[in-house]
Formats: sequence, C-alpha cells, structure tokens
Amino acid sequence: MKLDEIREYFKVKKTEFDCSVIKQLNLYKKQAVKEVDESLANKIWCYEQIAAIQNTYISVYNNLKKKEYFTAWKDLEHIDIILSFLRTNYNYSAQKDEFQLNFIQNIIREYEKLFP
Repeated sequence: MKLDEIREYFKVKKTEFDCSVIKQLNLYKKQAVKEVDESLANKIWCYEQIAAIQNTYISVYNNLKKKEYFTAWKDLEHIDIILSFLRTNYNYSAQKDEFQLNFIQNIIREYEKLFP
C-alpha cells in the first residue's frame, strides 16, 4: 500500500483496523530515516499516530460493547495522550476532520464528563 493509499484508508470510517497498515508505515519510516528525509519521516510518524488512534478507538468501541468499561477507559486515556503528542507535529484541528480526529477527541471529552 502506498502512502497516498494509506492516507485515503485513514479517511474511511471502519469497524476493524487493518494492522498491516502499521507495518507498512514502519517500513516507509525506516526507509525515510535511511535516506535522511526528515520531512517524510515526520509525516509518516504522524500517520503512525493516526493509525494508533483509529485502531485504539475501534478497540474502545468493541470493549464498551463487551461491557469492559475499565479497559475502554484506559484506551481512551491512551488516545488522549497520543492526540497530545500528535498536536505538536500536526494541526488536525485546522483540517476538515478528514481522519475523524476531532470527532474522537470530542467523544473522549464527553466520556470524561460521564466517568471523570
């Protein structure tokens, strides 16, 4: 899968995450580092974070369905931490929420109101 295809994959709402995307991103990042392409390596790092957020959010949803609330809560906290790291390198708030990151962040805030 090429980087453009991965970017398009992130835009699609899904109920399962294809973990081969994470492996592919890792290979692309290693190549970018090897070629000393810092800009590309940073872009790929951002994509890795988006992959982790989307994958974990799907986990949260599934854990809530299984009534595994504590596990879901820990995952929500983990997503919140990843989002805070991502904000320093990628201004997803300025985007049109093409990767559903603002949506996920808002969901986290709503769950925090229910379970502080």
